[in-house]
Amino acid sequence: GIDKPDGKGSNFSKNLNDAVFRYDTRSSKWAVVEQHDIEKGGQYPHHFAPNNPPPHGWLNGPDNCLVVKNGLYVVSKDNSLLVRYDLSEIAKNPDAPPPASDVVLDHNLLQPDGSLRSLQGHSMLAYREGYLYVGYRTSSVIVRFPLDEDGKPKQPIVGQIVAQFDPYDPKTRNSANLTDMAFGPDGDLYVISAQPSRVFRFTPDPTRFFEGRTSPTSGYSPVWADLAQLTDNPKMKSENLIVDSAGRVFVTSGDSYDYQAGAGGTIYRIDPK
Repeated sequence: GIDKPDGKGSNFSKNLNDAVFRYDTRSSKWAVVEQHDIEKGGQYPHHFAPNNPPPHGWLNGPDNCLVVKNGLYVVSKDNSLLVRYDLSEIAKNPDAPPPASDVVLDHNLLQPDGSLRSLQGHSMLAYREGYLYVGYRTSSVIVRFPLDEDGKPKQPIVGQIVAQFDPYDPKTRNSANLTDMAFGPDGDLYVISAQPSRVFRFTPDPTRFFEGRTSPTSGYSPVWADLAQLTDNPKMKSENLIVDSAGRVFVTSGDSYDYQAGAGGTIYRIDPK
């Protein structure tokens, strides 16, 4: 977000300055992948992408990114998009201009039975054995769809649900608040439920999707690691995790605001059992 003067004081726009940048180790330079045009109001979209050169500014609230082959996949939670950027030219030339891009998924997901399901709040990405996994912060599900040998989505894109967590409740304004996920070396998928901080672990299986229910009304599911309980901080918040080749899970501790009881400033390591 950014404050943009409007002659009456300050006019705050949440997504006005949203962008995706890259740092190229070959040239030691930063470059733009996509960026909103502040002078044009920062609104999506700035122009009709197929007829205009990049950067395009597709994303409101870019939340996660992942490189698969010569493609960069990025999700945005505020306007519920998954976009792929073609890195072919960048791979050859570190000074290449912003890459061409295409929208892969909006809020509509085609399911194996031919029905459409509306999913909101694209927030997480992971890749394993030919499948791209996408997690949703508002709808609280994880889906997967196959990629071809070049890392591009097989057409038509058909998504399989592999996990369902507590969905958004408009009365309480709470959900599982899924913010990040990563595969371990054993093929298990580790998922962060942000606040209170919990880590779930399961092996994706579309024939029997994982139910990560945590509310008392729906029954509890096994939580692999409850950071809020382990740190004795019920307000503990986590945003990101990563798993190394030894299966050790590294989890961030969130922000250092008073309402989170000073949870920030720490990265926790959870060793495999």
